Formats: sequence, C-alpha cells, structure tokens
Amino acid sequence: MYVPRFALQVRPLPPSGPTLNRRFAVQAVGVISAFSTVGFLGYRLFVSTPRYNGPELDMQNKTVIVTEPSARLSRELLQNLARRGANLILACSDPDVCTDTKEKMLRVTKTNPSRVICRRLEMNSSTSVRRFAAEVLADHPKLDRVIIQSPSCVTGVIAGKRRPTFDGIEHELGTNYFNAYLLSRLLWDRVDSSNGRLILVADTDAATTEAESAPRMPNGKQLEFPMDDLNFESDQKYEPKKAYQRSQWFLQMFADELSRRTAGKTNASIVLVNPRISHSTAPPPDANSETSSGFFERFLDYGARLLRRKAASTTFFCTVADLKPVGQQNEQQPSDSAPSNASSDRNVKRAPVYQDLRLIHCPTTTDEITESSRTAAEILWKVSDKWTRLDTHPAPLPLPPRPLRV
Repeated sequence: MYVPRFALQVRPLPPSGPTLNRRFAVQAVGVISAFSTVGFLGYRLFVSTPRYNGPELDMQNKTVIVTEPSARLSRELLQNLARRGANLILACSDPDVCTDTKEKMLRVTKTNPSRVICRRLEMNSSTSVRRFAAEVLADHPKLDRVIIQSPSCVTGVIAGKRRPTFDGIEHELGTNYFNAYLLSRLLWDRVDSSNGRLILVADTDAATTEAESAPRMPNGKQLEFPMDDLNFESDQKYEPKKAYQRSQWFLQMFADELSRRTAGKTNASIVLVNPRISHSTAPPPDANSETSSGFFERFLDYGARLLRRKAASTTFFCTVADLKPVGQQNEQQPSDSAPSNASSDRNVKRAPVYQDLRLIHCPTTTDEITESSRTAAEILWKVSDKWTRLDTHPAPLPLPPRPLRV
C-alpha cells in the first residue's frame, strides 16, 4: 500500500512532569490554612474592635450634633446613627470636607440626604463657635445628643510648635478645651429642655497623667491650678505633649464640675468618654469556656491585651444605650417635671466616665484625683467664663466686640 511522503504521523505526547501527589496537596492546604489563620488573627487583633450589641433607645428623628465628623473615628459612628434614623448635624471647619464626608456616608447607608446637614464650626475661634451655636439654636428646637470630640484626641494630631488660636489662646488649650467649654455652655440649656445628653470625648488617660504631675497647694490636699503659666507664654519652655495633657485634664474637670452643679436640677446628663478600647478590657463575647471556641476567644483577648487603639464604639454606646441603670438621670421625663432621682443626685461627685463599652467611674463614687481637683475645677470654671467671655456675653449673639487678649 502506498503511503504519502508527507502524511501526518501520530506521536505520543511528552510526559508533563511528576503527577500531583498527596504530600504536595497536604503542604498546599497547610500553607493556605496558615495564611488564612494569620490573616484572621491580624484582623481580630489589629483591625476589628468590640461593638455594642445591647438594647438601644429609639434614635428615629433624634437630633444629634457631631464635631470632627471627618475624623476616621467618626466614620462608623455617623454610619450607625444614620442607619437608625437620626438627624445629623455635622460640625466641620471645612465645608468641602464635610460635604465629601456626607456624600460617602449617604452612599453607604442609603440615608435620606435631608437627614444630614453640614454646618461650619472652627474650634480655634470663639466667634465661629458662637455663630454655630446661634444657627443651631435658631433652627433646631430640640437637641437630643451633642457629641463634642476633642480634636487632638480623635485625630491624634498635636501641634509641634506653640501657636495661638484666633482668640490668642494656646492652640491645644483653645481647640480642645476652651472652645469646647464655650460650645457646651451655649447649648446646655437646649440639651436640658430636650432631656438630652452632652457627650464629651476626651483622653482621660492623659488627664490622669497631668493631674498626677500637678503640684499641691500648701495644705497638701488640693491640686494647684496652673495659673502662672496657664497659656504657655514661653516658646522655649513650650511642650506640645504637656499642653495636650492639660487640655484633657481641663475637659475632665469641667465635666465633673458641670455634673456637680447641675445634679438634681436638670433632666440632661453629661457623659465623659475615653475612645481607647481593646478586646481584653471590653465586655467579653458569649462563649462556653469548656469548648474550643471559648478557649479561642480567651486566646484572642489575651493577645489583644497589649493592643489598645481608639474607636467610636463607646461613643456610640453612650449615644444610643439607656444609661439609667448605671446612675444616669431619667431622660424620659417631661421637661417641666423635676428629676425623680433628685435625692440621689445630691451625691454626684463627678461625671460618669465610660471606656471599653462599660462604665469605669460611677458619678456617685470618687477617687483621690477627683477629690483633690475640686478647688482647681472651681477656679477653672471662673477662668473659662472670663476667657470665653461668657461672663459678659452669656448668649451666642451678639458677638463680643473684639477677641480677648490673654
């Protein structure tokens, strides 16, 4: 039989290499499992934060003011409040940044845009604070929550060199304390008539550090108020960290003094929140200690013991939770009635402090630092009234004639 010269010939394929064996498959699965485990642990330890999953008050149509809305810590707080139907007032120094923050939040939450408004507020200017307060009081008959976040605390940014605010006050003191004091005082009556809450977000750890380093008065019982160098006039001796710690101490003393002055006289409440949180100190998740899952949760909590970071979980908790079981005033009472627990409020010694999704300092208990700061807190109240000119201009408008030179 004739076979063409160029006929195609079938040849066997060359071997493709060693076949996949069981040992290689086990190694591949082990590597993938190891990377998955490391990724999960990394997320739990470094990214995720404990969240509040308890009972909540109805936040539908509640008016909530939030300062520093563009800060990273505020993102989750705003989204959670928007999903619950709250009417948000975002107080920001940059209108463009505030608008961008609003649009991002609306895309995530699908909230009605009419429920979120932006208002300009510069915490380094008492004039801006007064104008903001005047606009809010004119447009909103109720203020259910006012969340004032210390700028340096929530952003982590501290001025490197001494620079004054528009009012001539050192920047850390002016933005973190004095204008926060001014805004709180201007809005307090409206919060009171609304049976609302004033929530101050501050670094209580820094406040404790500053209080512990403060000198004592001659009687040795009370801390001395730093009147001599209150405004850090010397550029050579200026320490940014010291200024930041002093501003947080002042915020804590103001919260304590406001709680004592208004105890039994108001339906509003003031809450001090430290945003630092960790898995180890937050309330543990529900897990059976006899199972592997319980052991795994305890292992994660132990690993997170050294990893503390800032989050808005506790701020959100203090905004939506019913705090009456832990000593707060009854906010469901009508505004024309006296608080039912007025007798117990006479024993208020400090503002309640919340951290790690729990109450860490009850308002009816005290400690050595709180007791030794009482005289300094009374002096601070008077100085703050003078420096913010609330002593001569208690209403937001008209504006004082000119900035105070200190």
